[in-house]
Amino acid sequence: MMVNFVFQCSRQASSAYISNLTNAQGSSWAQFQFNVFLFFLEADFGNVPFVNIVITTALACQPCTCGTGFYAVCSDTSGPVCMPCTSCLASAGQYVQQACSATADTVCHTCTPPEQYLAQNQGTPSCAACTQCPAAQVHPVCTATTDSVCCTDLNCVDCSADATQCTACISSYFLQTGTQLCVPCTVCHSTAGSYTVTACTATADTVCQTCTPPHQYLETGPAGFQCADCTTCPAGQVHPACTATADSVCCTDPHCA
Repeated sequence: MMVNFVFQCSRQASSAYISNLTNAQGSSWAQFQFNVFLFFLEADFGNVPFVNIVITTALACQPCTCGTGFYAVCSDTSGPVCMPCTSCLASAGQYVQQACSATADTVCHTCTPPEQYLAQNQGTPSCAACTQCPAAQVHPVCTATTDSVCCTDLNCVDCSADATQCTACISSYFLQTGTQLCVPCTVCHSTAGSYTVTACTATADTVCQTCTPPHQYLETGPAGFQCADCTTCPAGQVHPACTATADSVCCTDPHCA
């Protein structure tokens, strides 16, 4: 830090003082710059020369010993100050890149998800790339301290902590009880005389109703698809016969065979 000292003495005394000051052994001053200005003071006994000495010095920082967990900071306005070392928080994905020293603070490096997480490489902390899972197949997502976990079943949207069992499925699939697998929802095909009674849910398959000729066929009623009874024609007067999607057609002429 810069310090100025100003004092007065006689011309003769100033030369001896400056000589002794600059030759002092073990002085803590880093440098001395002396600007000597002569001025005269009027006194009853006449003009007497005096010297105004201005000493400008840069005070060198002196080593200081800080306790464990602290480092020394030197400024231009004060002496050394002991500051606490920064702690790198592993829970926030940080590790020590450069340890705290006697004169410098800790340097922490932070792993930033979803690109990186804090991993241990043979006992040494470092940032590792987060595993990239297919869309909607990550559980849990990458955090500052843990990697992403991808579900082993590609039709999962959520799974167990070890990623081996599904707990929720993508659209058009349901979670099969017992196996914990995602199974495609059954589609009821109207062309085969089948229609949906109960729609597929997250945990149950579609319930289909199939109309079975020659007793029933699929028709469209006021509430949608339904099974209707096939028309019974006199023997030898049916043309064509009842199918899964169409009723029987009886000959209009009773003499037809």
